[in-house]
Amino acid sequence: MGQPYSHGLAFRQWKTANPDAPNNAARAAIIDLTSGYNGAIAAFIEVAEKRNIGALITSSDKKYKAEECFAIAEGLRETYSEKAIDQAMRFLEGLFGFEERELLTYVVDNKKENSAPGNNRAEKSEKEADAKMNRSSSAGGRMKTWSIIREAIKAQAVLLKDNDTYKAYLAFIAVIDLISAWQASRGSDELGLLLVGLGLFAWIPFTASLTINLHARYAGGTRADEMSTLEYKERIWRALTANTIATAHVMVGLIILIIPGIIFTFRYLYVGQIAALKNVSIKTILQESTYLARFNRWTVFKACVIISLPLVIFVAAVEIIVAAIPAFSSAAYTSFTYHYITTLVSNIVGILLTAIMYIGYKNASDNTTANQSSI
Repeated sequence: MGQPYSHGLAFRQWKTANPDAPNNAARAAIIDLTSGYNGAIAAFIEVAEKRNIGALITSSDKKYKAEECFAIAEGLRETYSEKAIDQAMRFLEGLFGFEERELLTYVVDNKKENSAPGNNRAEKSEKEADAKMNRSSSAGGRMKTWSIIREAIKAQAVLLKDNDTYKAYLAFIAVIDLISAWQASRGSDELGLLLVGLGLFAWIPFTASLTINLHARYAGGTRADEMSTLEYKERIWRALTANTIATAHVMVGLIILIIPGIIFTFRYLYVGQIAALKNVSIKTILQESTYLARFNRWTVFKACVIISLPLVIFVAAVEIIVAAIPAFSSAAYTSFTYHYITTLVSNIVGILLTAIMYIGYKNASDNTTANQSSI
């Protein structure tokens, strides 16, 4: 058994025994274990940490882990020699629980597949590993409207497969949805405005949770379910506060002259994303959103309109069909199931809009950062 592989096993044991150890302690342990080897090992693990190393260690999905390792290898291939990559991949085999040489064989096979005529491995990786999306498109200039929509649909699929999405739904908006459907089925309008207000307010922490998890998937951040309770609450509270202040600016602008409200709407396009992802003041959140929104606000706006139109058409069509059949109309309007399913459809579209906003934010953030660093 090779030393890099055995050291990977040793670090796996260390990480399992110290799941909450800070990253600097993990790096120190890696350096201690791998002293004398090429720096690619430490570099690979540093990248892996950003790709949620804890989830990779504990995951039982070897295909997922292999794809993640392949993405790490591709990201560092230009910097390190094949020998260094061989050592690093053998270290990762031990770390992620593969049999010795199993992961390297997978990577070599994929590299051969990539070199086959007419076979674009980068495009396949973009479809199979969403992390590839950011390197290939996000920092490559302003994404076009349909590119944002395509990437957002992929991101929505990731969210709908994530159990944490449903936990967040149950925690923040499920009760309001159920009460709204019940009220509508009774033909009552007593709590109409109150439920709408509560629903909009509850949507803020829900989308903040989705944004945090998307960022963990695509940019190496920490997932919501892996944060401490205190940190998670701070992010949710910051998102609520920032969005409330931004909404107040928009409403005042609309009341005064309408146009200032529209201007504020575009300026504060990314307030929710920044508040959920960065530990900065509300003033800084508003300023950064204003700065980033200049990059692609119209593109993101068009993407949101294109996605929202089918929902409007669908709801209108259903209402027309229901109204045209008196017997069905009476049953539908008094059906809790009918109203609740309609609400769920709206939520699914809302998740897609959340994904569009994140993709737009990521595209703007990556490109403005790249532009600043090149000056």
